[in-house]
Order: sequence, then C-alpha cells, then structure tokens
Amino acid sequence: MFGDGGEILINTQRLLLAEGGQIKATSRTAGDAGDVTINAAELVEISGLFQGENRIARSGISGAVTRSGTGGNLVVNTTDLRILDGGGLTVEVFGSGDGGSITVTADVVRLLGTTTPPGKPTFLSAIFARTDAAGDAGRIDIDTRVLELRGGGQISTSARAGSSGSSNLIRVDAAETIVVEGGVSTQTGFFPSGLLSNTLGTGGAGLLQLRADELRVENGGRISASTLNPNAQSSGGLDFTVNRLFLENGAEIVVGTFAEAGSGAEVVVSEFEVVLLRNGSVITAEAFNSANGGNVRLGSAEGFVVAPPGEDSDIIARANFGDGGEIEIVAQSILGLAERPAIRGNGTNDIDASSRFGEAGTVSLNELGTDPTQDAAELPDNMGASDISQECNARAGVSSFVATGRGGAPPETTLPGLLWETLETVGEADGVNVVESIPSETVALTEAQGWSVDTAGQVVLTPFTTESTTAAIPYGTAPGAHCALTTPVR
Repeated sequence: MFGDGGEILINTQRLLLAEGGQIKATSRTAGDAGDVTINAAELVEISGLFQGENRIARSGISGAVTRSGTGGNLVVNTTDLRILDGGGLTVEVFGSGDGGSITVTADVVRLLGTTTPPGKPTFLSAIFARTDAAGDAGRIDIDTRVLELRGGGQISTSARAGSSGSSNLIRVDAAETIVVEGGVSTQTGFFPSGLLSNTLGTGGAGLLQLRADELRVENGGRISASTLNPNAQSSGGLDFTVNRLFLENGAEIVVGTFAEAGSGAEVVVSEFEVVLLRNGSVITAEAFNSANGGNVRLGSAEGFVVAPPGEDSDIIARANFGDGGEIEIVAQSILGLAERPAIRGNGTNDIDASSRFGEAGTVSLNELGTDPTQDAAELPDNMGASDISQECNARAGVSSFVATGRGGAPPETTLPGLLWETLETVGEADGVNVVESIPSETVALTEAQGWSVDTAGQVVLTPFTTESTTAAIPYGTAPGAHCALTTPVR
C-alpha cells in the first residue's frame, strides 16, 4: 500500500510500440513510482493509438503519480527515436508529489504527425511533462544531433488549469539542427509543431533552454513560454544559444504573459552568427491585461539581425495596461528593421516596445560594425616639406612640382592594413591570367636641370643644365618652362 514501485529496464536492438502498446510506471499511493530505462542500440519507435468501442489508448512510455509519492524517471538511450501519429513519451502529476523527469539521448529524435479519432480530441505525437495538481511537473532533457518536430509534433511542459504546482524546464542540446515545422489543422483549431511551456495554474512558469548550431522555425511552427493565469507566481522564458536562427513563413518565438507578479517574461538569443526573420515571423515578449511587458535580448558581437524589406516580420515587447518591456539588440548590423508600432499586415518590419495605456518600454539598438578596411591614418605634423629640393622654385614665376607614388604622404607615414604594389600580368595558365606582384622600387630622386632632344626627336630631361639645339630657350630658365620630379616604377 505504501511501498515504492519497482524499476523497468529493457535492453534491446529495437523497441516498437504500436496500436496502443504501453510501458507504464505509476504510483497510486504515498510511495514513489519506479524508473523506466530503455537501452535500444538501433531504434525506439512509438506510434499510433488503440481505438476500441469504449476506450482509446495512446501508444507510449509513461509515468504518473496520483497521491503524495514522487514520479519515476523515464530514460531512453537509442540511435533513432521516432514518435509518430499520436504516440507519446509522458510523465504526469495528479497529486501532491512531484513528477519524474524525461531524459532522451539519441542521434536523431523525430516527432511527426497526429491522429484524430472520429468525434474525439486530437492526439499529438508528443514528449510532455505536466501537472494537474499541487505537485510540480517534471523536467525534460534531450541530447541529440538532430531534432525534428513536424506535422503537429510537440515537446512541452505544462501546469494545467486549477493546478498550483509549477511547470518545469525543457532543455535541448542539439549538436547540429533543431527544426520546428508546420502543424495540423483540425475542426477544433490549428495545432502547431512546437517546443512549448504553458502555465494555466497559479504556480511558476517553465523555461526553455535550446542550444544548437542551427534552429529553424518554419510554416507556422512555434516556440513559446506562455503564462496565462494572472495569479501565476512567475512568467516563463526562452534562452537560446545558436549559431543560426531562421524564422520563416509565420514562425513564432513567443513569451506571452498575463502574470501580474513575479519575474517578467524574457526571450534571450546569444552567440549567433545570424538571426533571420522572413514572411510574417515574430519574436515577441508581449504582456496582456495589467502585466508588464517582457524583454527581448539579442546579443552577439559578431552577429547580424536581418529582416528582408516588406515582409511584415516584427520584434515586440509591448504591453496593454502595464508598462512596455525592453528590447535590446547588440550585433554587427541590424538590417531591415526599424523602431515603430508593430501592426500585423502593415508590410513593415517593426521593433515595438510600446504600451497601449501604460508607460512605453525601451529600445536599445547597438550596431558594432565599423569600417572594414582600415583605421584612419594619423599624419605627423611634419609633412616632409623640408625634404623637397628648393632648387625647383618659382625663378620664372611659372614653375611646378609633380610627385607620383605615395599620394603626398611622407616616408615615415604608414597606412595600416595596406600594401602598395603594382600588378603586372606575366603569363597565362589554363586560360586564367597569372598575376605577379612587383613591389615598387625606391629610387633616389634627382632634379632635372635641363633638357635635350635625342636622335628620335624626343625631349629628354637631364640632371645637368643643357642648351637645346632645337629650342631657343634652355629648360627651366624662361617663362612656360617646367621643372619635374618623377619616381620611376618598373
């Protein structure tokens, strides 16, 4: 009556549960439920339902507590985990005891599709932990290479209406990709594919922590932490560490809250290369009724936040009667977004931390991008005038000075990041020009003192004073004459 439940341990190559097949660990007393551990070298597949005349049963692995006992933990270790057509991996709380945890370690995790029996609710392919009572829901931990949620597949923690227990953490660590795509439309509404934490009770809300190389939310997919009870102890939050975050075609990253007390809702995205919002996608930490707006913080010194023009994608932290939240973006560049009211369907990409009746929030946009070529060169006070020969002077009032090469910078002035060279084509290999870099030579300058005409009739400048045999006036001694300095380049 008061003892603890025993453990279930399965070691196999493949485990298949279908048509209502179940593995369960339940405590109906004050005792604790036992753990369930599955070690399947190749595959675990959980799919479909059993549909009888008076009973419908989901295929799945589950744990539950109904009184004061603590729920057991579910552990799945495999290469490929597939949850299909309404199958489930679940832990639930119906009493004062806390729920057990779900831990999945797999190379690939896929949750695909739903099933809706005639006249019955829709069964989603799901991994979920929830509380209906005073006990806290269990947490979910997933370590994988690839996670895919499609066709209404969901991973969720929740505190149901009427409960006083808290929701809990969802942590996903994906070495490569997390994909949240699409959903399913039924007679009762649209069920998005998603990673979700929902709190309808008075306990605390849950947190979603995601780490991945690439996170894609597409075609109405949703990641959210929603706190729907004004009396909830705290609002939920989203914390992403990703290299690339892509939102496409109505994708949503949402922290919404009605909670009037406790910590504010927050979306944090860090260490990204790019955050791309397309075709009506949103990142929002919005507050309703009298709750204060949440915060959206996107921070990466090397990253870019991009929304192509005219696609109606928004970043929001606004409120209704409460105060607006904070939007802080730190990135190399923010492209295609501007601070203004976010109105669905207006065709602009907006950043909005306003409040309808309360105080407006704050928007801080910090773009770290700089001139990618070089820093400004600091020129010395002495610009080299003393190094110029004074012999080239205005003896006749019309003399001039020409220097080619460094653009007038003195020899000790260097321009950071630039190497001055001339390029000459020296050959061709396989149809491609081969270019050889030839550094400029430094040649001592000698002032031309005169000129003469060679046998070909060309004027030649000379370092000494000459009398031209074809001109009546020696070079540099009469009006109109020019004194020239040149820097030869081979």
